[in-house]
Amino acid sequence: MRIPSLLGWVLMAAAFMAAAAETVAHTVPGVSGMVVSAYDLWYTLSPKGLVISRITIERDLHPLIWDPLLVTVLQLPAWLILGGPGAALAWYFRPPRAKSESIEDDSIFIYDRLVEAAEKDNMLEEPPLEYHYDPPPVPLEEDWPEDDSDPSDAAPRPADGPDEPPADGDGRA
Repeated sequence: MRIPSLLGWVLMAAAFMAAAAETVAHTVPGVSGMVVSAYDLWYTLSPKGLVISRITIERDLHPLIWDPLLVTVLQLPAWLILGGPGAALAWYFRPPRAKSESIEDDSIFIYDRLVEAAEKDNMLEEPPLEYHYDPPPVPLEEDWPEDDSDPSDAAPRPADGPDEPPADGDGRA
């Protein structure tokens, strides 16, 4: 299982290099857009290799492999073509972790275990610390001051707000 994981990491490194090579492809006239396809990137970096690959695949394997299949795949960005399978291989075939006690148990109960061990060995000179949380008292609504004045920094309220229609002289809207 080590070889597929290593292959995944190699593919992810190649995907990173392909993403970096896209900056080179943006300097070439005729290549536009935010994302450069793998076909354009391959043509920019090695046009002779692209032509040789196309001729070899069409002649030795089958012409349909190049035109509908590979041309469609090469329309995606090269970092996605390499990075997607690379990440899947590296994740699926990652080496297993060593079996150990969970981190949560160690971090949550370490103080309790230390106190138990100290009590067992009679090493406590004073009782252990107790951690209790007492929330501050919250005043009830009845206890709020009944002062209707606005704070000094509050904005003045308009007489007719945006939701209220303007009042007529007789009090009707």
